[in-house]
Amino acid sequence: LSTARKYVSLEESLFAHKILVRFIREVPAFVGVDLKTYGPFKPEDLAYIPAVNAEALAKRNVVELLEG
Repeated sequence: LSTARKYVSLEESLFAHKILVRFIREVPAFVGVDLKTYGPFKPEDLAYIPAVNAEALAKRNVVELLEG
């Protein structure tokens, strides 16, 4: 694979990997790293969102990671 293709493959895999999360707080709709819109969410809502976004929200105590 060319370097460019390896980069695209890595980027696609990062964007494609989603994690199931439970929202702890209300969250307005947001655009994920995959450029798709997610939400809005209420406490106790479950959703699959991109892993990169899930981890960032977990660090801010907005979601609980349920798998990943």
